[in-house]
Amino acid sequence: MRPSRCSLWRDTRGAAVVEALVAFPVFFAFFSCLVQLIYLELGALATQHAATVAARAAVVVAADDPKHYGGAAKGSLGGKRKDEVEEAVKNTLRISSEDPRMRVTFSGGFGEGQIVKARVEFDHPCGIPVGGLIVCGPSRKATVVREASMPSQTAGYTYP
Repeated sequence: MRPSRCSLWRDTRGAAVVEALVAFPVFFAFFSCLVQLIYLELGALATQHAATVAARAAVVVAADDPKHYGGAAKGSLGGKRKDEVEEAVKNTLRISSEDPRMRVTFSGGFGEGQIVKARVEFDHPCGIPVGGLIVCGPSRKATVVREASMPSQTAGYTYP
């Protein structure tokens, strides 16, 4: 015999399954957003360290012997010198991305006693399935920007 419609509305069998079907997506989205935010914080810490590495590398490389950089003038940051600084920054950011997309800019001078400021912009990938979409949007990346500065302690002599 089939149950009547009135008795189906009063039936509580399967209520836990329905509640689980409603609650699970909400908790899953919350948890994946939390994980994505943690990865973004890791990317921000790595980017801050990369900015410090960039400032230090720029100070060291700009003052290095010109013969190691194809004769480029001491105190400049172009060509091979800039490539080496960018490689140091990329190595630092590889904790967050296999092939980091980043931009490094410098301000200030590289002369003795001047302050070198490095700015690193890192396009952090948001790879967590649901959380990356909610936190970072459809582009699935978040740009993290950090700056660091360091005094140039360049020696006042020329290389022989």
